[in-house]
Amino acid sequence: ELGVVTSNAVTVNNGEVTIDIDGLNPNPDLGFLEYRYRVDGGGWSIWKRRDEIRLSRLLAGEHNVEVCSRTPLLKRELSCPVVTFTTEVAQEATEEATE
Repeated sequence: ELGVVTSNAVTVNNGEVTIDIDGLNPNPDLGFLEYRYRVDGGGWSIWKRRDEIRLSRLLAGEHNVEVCSRTPLLKRELSCPVVTFTTEVAQEATEEATE
């Protein structure tokens, strides 16, 4: 298993989420692992070296982030781990103007 993403690596702060990524590279002498991800089944991000994924402006509710890794030899992970989390957007206190 290349990419290792654990749910305890997810930090949720209202609509902003950080996911820590850690992977086991079978060929470290050839280069680095690259990762891509998609949120809620949307489009994939570009392949890139990363140690975390930062998401912002998420709507309140449950979200799924699929994270795939590939080796320096471009060998892709067969089953990409999915991280599921729930975001809550803080309600800002509003004061009604009284006349």
